[in-house]
Amino acid sequence: MSNIISKLMQRININQSNECWEWTGYINAGGYGNLGGRLAHRLSYVEFVGEIKDGMDICHKCDNRKCINPAHLFQGTRFENMADAVNKNRQASGESLPHAKLTVASVCEIRSLHEEGYGYRRLARKYQVSQTAIKKVLTRQTWRNV
Repeated sequence: MSNIISKLMQRININQSNECWEWTGYINAGGYGNLGGRLAHRLSYVEFVGEIKDGMDICHKCDNRKCINPAHLFQGTRFENMADAVNKNRQASGESLPHAKLTVASVCEIRSLHEEGYGYRRLARKYQVSQTAIKKVLTRQTWRNV
């Protein structure tokens, strides 16, 4: 057994219900396990599965960022990884986005005020966003769920 595999195996708890190998070592700000400055799930993939192609993400079938079980990991492009997150409703949206300036209430108000005759420029100033942001709200390119 390689030294890295030994270090990985010392820092996991196997969850019997979902078979995830949950990382018990250091967790970074993104919620991923970290070993010596490297992402634990990527190390696990390399050690148990093989080489990671250039520019590829290591994705989780189980959607558990702490999981390093190689059977739960697969290679995908960044686009595929993000599409997977969207398809599984794991992608932050609306008010849950850290940079969000609008709320459900303000979006409803924007749409109502626009019906009353407020233009894009006036709405953008009022809500301190760009006219493009206002247009996307009004055409439901964003905030479709509201």
